[in-house]
Amino acid sequence: MRTADPPAARPRIAIVGTFQVGKSTLMNCLLTCSVADMGEGLPTTHAVATYRFAADGVEDAHLYPGGLEMEMADYWGAHARAQAENRPLIKNLERVEFDLNRPSLRAIDVLDTPGLDAPGEHGRVDKERTEGAMAKADFVLFVVPNRDITEMERSLIRQIAVTNKPYAMLMNCFDPNGWEPGNARNEHYAATVAAQLPQMGATPIAPTKSSPVWACNAAWYWVAEMAELPAEQLSPRHRERLDELRDRVGHHFRKQRRGIPEPEELKRLSSFLPVQEFLCGTGLQARTASAIVRLNNAAQEWRQDLSKGLQEAMDVAAQQPESS
Repeated sequence: MRTADPPAARPRIAIVGTFQVGKSTLMNCLLTCSVADMGEGLPTTHAVATYRFAADGVEDAHLYPGGLEMEMADYWGAHARAQAENRPLIKNLERVEFDLNRPSLRAIDVLDTPGLDAPGEHGRVDKERTEGAMAKADFVLFVVPNRDITEMERSLIRQIAVTNKPYAMLMNCFDPNGWEPGNARNEHYAATVAAQLPQMGATPIAPTKSSPVWACNAAWYWVAEMAELPAEQLSPRHRERLDELRDRVGHHFRKQRRGIPEPEELKRLSSFLPVQEFLCGTGLQARTASAIVRLNNAAQEWRQDLSKGLQEAMDVAAQQPESS
């Protein structure tokens, strides 16, 4: 089995986007489990959640402010009680750090962030927390829905461009009218968004070489992943969400007079597997987020050394006496 990279060597990938575009569903797909809160219609993530590999084998959660440490079994119990009572687990929770035994975390740390345009009083704080997570990240995964991008999303892309950080753009096809990632509607939206990106100063890294905007359906992949998971391993909210999505998947395929796909076929149809392999390095391809981060860091060091060398040469030249 591949050993985990040391914490200092693992690049930090921030998942960002507006609220309710499927960031937490995508997070659960990467983890092959159900940890991140998922919902519909209201924002469910107000704290930045960091997911790391549990090198000591102990799965636990660290909650801030306060630094409360809980084993995952205790965390889920407290989390379920808080949800049942419709109250926060910890008042004014700012961030949670999870240490988990997940193969996908051997090569990367992942930051799941609040949505950038959540309504109500949380909106401003959520934006500040997301921008803080982006500042700490080495790579940004920008998630958009299957539509044209908004002005807020354009602003975020420009912000990424200023940082010179590598990023990928994922178009999550969660609209029931366009659930098939490869249909003409979604290909049109992906091409429309891709055509605008050069004007914003930052072209994304594509998980494959086919398109700079990768269309997928994270919900389909998650439903397929959860097919063999015992129901008792899911929180009440996740069970409810899974049942709802299964019904929608069944309705989608029955409406088209197609058989409901088996889990492995549904994964393939979701077009999410290349994203997982790209981010987590779980496939055979050399084109991974970790490799791109290393190349980007090396390029930045080269530019800094070059700039320093040029400045030193200019300083030496300025000290030379002028020839008569």
